[in-house]
Amino acid sequence: MINVIQAFSVAVKHYLRGEPGIYYQDLYPLIAFLPQYAMEDVDVPTESDDKLPLWSDDANLGGHHLPRDPSSTEGGFKRKKDKTFDPEKALPDVTPDHIYLAPARNPPQTTFFDYFPFLMPFKSIYKLIKRIFVRQANGELLGDDNRGAWTGRKKHRPVIESIVPLEIALHLNSYYDFLLQNGLLTSSAAAAFGVNLNSLQDASVQLRRIATTPLPFAYQAHLRMAIWAYVFFLPFQIYRAMDWLTIPATTLTALLFIGFLEIGAEVENPFNYDDNDLDIDGYCLAIARELAEIMAHNPRKPSSFIFNKFNQPFAPEDRRTAPELLSSKKDNEYLDETNGMESVHATMVRNWRSVREMTTHHKEKIAA
Repeated sequence: MINVIQAFSVAVKHYLRGEPGIYYQDLYPLIAFLPQYAMEDVDVPTESDDKLPLWSDDANLGGHHLPRDPSSTEGGFKRKKDKTFDPEKALPDVTPDHIYLAPARNPPQTTFFDYFPFLMPFKSIYKLIKRIFVRQANGELLGDDNRGAWTGRKKHRPVIESIVPLEIALHLNSYYDFLLQNGLLTSSAAAAFGVNLNSLQDASVQLRRIATTPLPFAYQAHLRMAIWAYVFFLPFQIYRAMDWLTIPATTLTALLFIGFLEIGAEVENPFNYDDNDLDIDGYCLAIARELAEIMAHNPRKPSSFIFNKFNQPFAPEDRRTAPELLSSKKDNEYLDETNGMESVHATMVRNWRSVREMTTHHKEKIAA
């Protein structure tokens, strides 16, 4: 079930980026063992109506993966990777037979404006011209990444029946019910388990709300029209005073003000692939490392390391180690039945005074 917990974070990542389905190199190997059908021991074709939503082909329509073609090679579909860094190698080696696994990262294709970012403010003009002169075969205007030239980004999310993070949370809840029914959890652990499951689902909902909440349409339209109108009429206002300098002055002003519009569009969704977006890929890898570290931790009895020769519990005033304190029981004032606690308290007070003296005004002492 550790793989399922790790898969939840990866599923949320793809969910926030509008990448539906489970067929990704960093997600499918983690949940390939989950049940695919509503009934047990089902032996039916893969197009059966009994298949659960998680495994439905309709839920994986995003243009990120293609049906397996025996005449094609998988290497031609994959993006180039850094040979020195391939975190998917740490996952189970599981691949489906009928479909290719899309890369863990599916950023949009690099455009002309990515190579020349200083021309980004004129991207809206380019898109407007492209909408006018370039048409598709059916005669409709060509769309451009759900962004209008005058109204800004328009968020049209695909309608997806299967929400992968929710379905993974349902499997975790089933595991939770199994532990409760078999008495494998104490009351305190069961309460913490349930609270954490609810926190996972709540975090997924809140993050999705951030990703799908656009800037108000009226605000975008008013701001863009105001900026374009100002930039258009600016040359007529400053021509008499600046003469030929009107051209570079207007250009710089347009770069400045139209740049604000692009910045607003970037800030609107912090979960995509832009340089200034959140590194949710790094967050998922950090979760994978922490889960592996938790699983590798060997819980031991405190007595196996507390009474170690390297432990000096009453330092700095009392430098005796734990074995030395236990070996000298007769002369050990801490073990005295009448004044033992008073001796411990007195040592703690001396430690406090010593620590305060050693750590106060350290900057002045270092400078001296």
